[in-house]
Amino acid sequence: MAAWLDGRLIWSHDQTKGGAPFLTAQIDPAKILAVLDRFEKEDVFKKDKVRRSWFGPDSSFHSVWLKSGVRHVQVRTWHELFEANPNLVAVNGGITALNGRKREDVIQSDTKEFQTFRKLWTDIRTSTSALIPKAGKPFADPLKLNLPR
Repeated sequence: MAAWLDGRLIWSHDQTKGGAPFLTAQIDPAKILAVLDRFEKEDVFKKDKVRRSWFGPDSSFHSVWLKSGVRHVQVRTWHELFEANPNLVAVNGGITALNGRKREDVIQSDTKEFQTFRKLWTDIRTSTSALIPKAGKPFADPLKLNLPR
């Protein structure tokens, strides 16, 4: 999903795997500003607050890039993709089978650092996904985003 301060949104129809088809809509710009302002107040843009990337080599992962003024942060993880499989859970050290355990129990016994990251990720995904309206128009133009390297 991409959101601009003028209220324009573009998002993938498939919020798990991403990619085409894309949709677009216009929302109230104040909603986008409210999310960014809350993230500012919660220090999401402080790069030393929490580790920002959790994924393994040669893996697929989700990435969220947030920008507010000159401040920006990128957060990346593989856990949602792997945990689409009901028998797997992402932990600090990698991906592991549940083997009859409950996912919540495994996560609770993981490192505090990864638990903190997961809470941050969930907050970002929930807050940004909540901006997406129920319907949109098809979007097929080339998407040019100036993302930091």
